[in-house]
Amino acid sequence: MLGSFNMDLVVLAPQLPEPGETVLGTEFLRGPGGKGSNQAIAAARLGGEVVFVGAVGAEDRKSVV
Repeated sequence: MLGSFNMDLVVLAPQLPEPGETVLGTEFLRGPGGKGSNQAIAAARLGGEVVFVGAVGAEDRKSVV
């Protein structure tokens, strides 16, 4: 499988904002994501034999924030 791999950025909040409302986040998380990598993980969990090919950049993790 050849596909995308990226870093997901997630902010946890106590509720979904209403249109035009600002809600402060309570926690910030980073984790692996991307359509291709998510599909590869799902296929492997279902018992498929998966080989994933992707490229990872050299940027500093701190610069993502």
